[in-house]
Parts: sequence; C-alpha cells; structure tokens
Amino acid sequence: MGHINPGRLIHIKASFPNLPQGGAEMRNHEHLMRFIMFRLALILHLFIGSTLAGTAIIAALVTGNDGWMAITFAAALGFLGGFPVSWLVARRLWRE
Repeated sequence: MGHINPGRLIHIKASFPNLPQGGAEMRNHEHLMRFIMFRLALILHLFIGSTLAGTAIIAALVTGNDGWMAITFAAALGFLGGFPVSWLVARRLWRE
C-alpha cells in the first residue's frame, strides 16, 4: 500500500517519440514536455498545496493567532508555497 511503481513513469516516457534532432520539431517536443510537466505539477498541487495550507493554519492556531486575518494569511501562504514545491516534485518524478 502506498508503493509507487517506477515502471509506470518509464512507460509514460517511452510512449513519446524519440527526441528530434533540432529546429521546430525540437521546440514542439519541448513544448509538449513542459505542458505535461505543468499538468503533473497542477495535480500534485492539489495535495501538496492543501497539505501546506493546513499545516500553516494549524501552526497559526497553535501559536495563538486565531483571528480570521491570521488564518487567511496562513492558508494563502501554504497555497502559494505549494506551487514551487509541486513543480520541484513533478520535475523530480519526471526525470527519474
């Protein structure tokens, strides 16, 4: 339970054509890869962003900041902090 099959990611990468030699085909291939990475990062952000936002809200409540402004700020901080973390995780998953 909770085991990620690395062969599945290899299968996804193998389903794309070989990397072109250069020119417009190379740019189109890079664009496709960036688009796939972006989609993967957005899916990961659903989980990572909400986890970070929830953690920040709990930290705010534990420290005694129980006003609506502090809770909203903590949630926004976790939500926005999830974007770079999601991108890093997506890039790491894609390259392995």
